[in-house]
Amino acid sequence: MAEALALIRVAASEHAILNGVAVSPQGRVFSSFPRWRNAATPSLGEVMPDGTFRTFPGDRWNEWREGLDPAAHFVNVHSICADADNFLWAVDDAAPHHQPRLKGGAKVVKIDLRTDRVVRAFPMDESVAPPGAVLGHMRVLGKHAFITESGHGAIIVLDQETGATRLVLRGDPKTQADRSIVPVIDGKEFSRADGEVSVVNVNLLELSHDGCWLYFTCLFGPALPSTATAGFISRPSPRTRCWSWRATARCACWWPIRASAFPTSPISDPTVASISPHRKSTAFPASRPTAKRACRRPGKC
Repeated sequence: MAEALALIRVAASEHAILNGVAVSPQGRVFSSFPRWRNAATPSLGEVMPDGTFRTFPGDRWNEWREGLDPAAHFVNVHSICADADNFLWAVDDAAPHHQPRLKGGAKVVKIDLRTDRVVRAFPMDESVAPPGAVLGHMRVLGKHAFITESGHGAIIVLDQETGATRLVLRGDPKTQADRSIVPVIDGKEFSRADGEVSVVNVNLLELSHDGCWLYFTCLFGPALPSTATAGFISRPSPRTRCWSWRATARCACWWPIRASAFPTSPISDPTVASISPHRKSTAFPASRPTAKRACRRPGKC
């Protein structure tokens, strides 16, 4: 079975950076395009049969420029998510070119794929996204949504019905990046211009098939903890809250490619493991024709 699996190129962009992909229940494919470069870029696009992208949803949301209301436009769509009810969600951290976030612009936007129209934009105010916060990725479970906050290390819980948001696990060791990890991309250590390594706290997440467990990890690994979603949905006192944890898995710094699929191997020989509802994993090689990503722990490689 492992030998029969292969990567297939579905779509590509020659100019814009793709940072997220989502597939709707009907098989429509979308991608997010964060404004990390000075080149013109859409914020959200749908894949066409010829492998190109069309701007989606095709109205003012993709027409942001300096001076326009950041709350009513896509500013910097970091990631997207398609839920089981045929809605597409866009996570907009409103921080183009890695600059400070535009006031009032941080939000998650819900789009009805039956009409291709925005249903609602949920603002992420400073109570859950204070200065230095970075909105990462999200998943939806019933009326709740879970969004990672990578700047300080926390998970945001959104109630779709009321629009209320709250933080959980902020500062918890499981949401904090391991600062001893030095990421390596194409054989070069990945660092900023000043030589410092970027610290990206909890960033990636995924729900189990039954929705009972939430898996999450920092961008460069190496741990993959999971906790019962009931602990996020209920609202006991912080002093009495009891989290239900599963054993922590080990992983490298690859993105989940589908529900319950997670990277688990050293990058020198990349593989992807699919975790079944019964906690059994199946690994297969994920050869990549372009860039490789690696996580190196000094003295432990």
